[in-house]
Amino acid sequence: MIIMVALAITGVVTLSFFFFKWLTPSVDVDDLMFSDVTTGDLETTIVTNGTIVPVYEEVITSPISSRLRTVFHNSGDKIEVDESIIQLDTEYEENELQRLKDEKELKLTKLNRFKIETEESELAYTTELKIKSLESAGLKADYINEKNIARIGGTSQESVEKARTNYEVSELKLEQFRHQRESRRRIESSQIHEYDLDIKLSDASIQAKEQEISKATIKAANRGTITWMENRIGSSVTKGQQLVRVSDLGDFKVEASVADANGSVLRPGVKAIVKYDQLKANGVVDKVIPSVDNASIKFSIMGDSLGFTCFRLNQKVEVHLITATKKDVLMIKNGRFYNGPGIYTLFIVRGATAHPRQVELGGSNFESIEVISGLKQGEVVLVNDMKSFTNYKTIKINR
Repeated sequence: MIIMVALAITGVVTLSFFFFKWLTPSVDVDDLMFSDVTTGDLETTIVTNGTIVPVYEEVITSPISSRLRTVFHNSGDKIEVDESIIQLDTEYEENELQRLKDEKELKLTKLNRFKIETEESELAYTTELKIKSLESAGLKADYINEKNIARIGGTSQESVEKARTNYEVSELKLEQFRHQRESRRRIESSQIHEYDLDIKLSDASIQAKEQEISKATIKAANRGTITWMENRIGSSVTKGQQLVRVSDLGDFKVEASVADANGSVLRPGVKAIVKYDQLKANGVVDKVIPSVDNASIKFSIMGDSLGFTCFRLNQKVEVHLITATKKDVLMIKNGRFYNGPGIYTLFIVRGATAHPRQVELGGSNFESIEVISGLKQGEVVLVNDMKSFTNYKTIKINR
């Protein structure tokens, strides 16, 4: 009895399976997407995401550590070249500038005093040299007189030698004095040079501080639109902190990244198509950053003659990089069912019905998919996601 019940249940399940398998479901034609199998040239692409950014963006940083004193504009304002945007407080920097100027003045005073001392020393050395020269000349004359007197027997040879010794000693002292004078001159010249260098360093510090103060009025180097700025009056800022971003909103580019595995096809000059819903624009890869960050490679795309003006700043877009162009291939429209090259079950339309078939698909772009095998030119297929119908041999199309 139990065996018979089990067999009965098994039979019901089996009949139900074949009943539903051979049952023909119906789908409204308005819910279906059709595609003719055509032949043509196909540009295959890889797809990634990108962001619309300005081609030109000026990032202005704080030249000093300070606080915001005045704000002349706000985000969204258009500005011209050299137009003031922010005024930083410069009280501390101006005090520092005055301190540097006072230090320089003190150094100049020391230098002038040293030059006066040097002139006085030079005068004393010159006078002393004249005196020693006169003394040496007198001793020389005494020596000559002693020699002349000795020839006529008027003095001893000892007196002559003593006069000669006194003269030679005076000449040696004179020569030593001259060397001391030259040595002192070199030392004084070196000290003056050291003072001059120190003053030049002070001038450089003063000039740098004056430039910092002049830059405390934050201005734009180019005309554009303020896309962001620090506008909290009284808030503290550090040197190098970003204060303003000025962008040219009339010219955009795309910044994007692609998986490192696709890096071999990424190079400057590669054509690209940028999309957002129904908006579409053509461009070319402009720059590739030669480094891998989080298993992806960053790059930028410049637009063609029309640019990317149809998009908005910071808009997220689809980027289709054209990797190859294939001639005379079978193709169908792209649909949500497609997840890359492989084998798919597609439904071929025959009048008011559609029937499943195994089809091998290849590369794609955002419009079309390459058909490698399983379809013929002129056939019509459904490009909806039909996974829920793969167990049926026929689908009825309600027109």
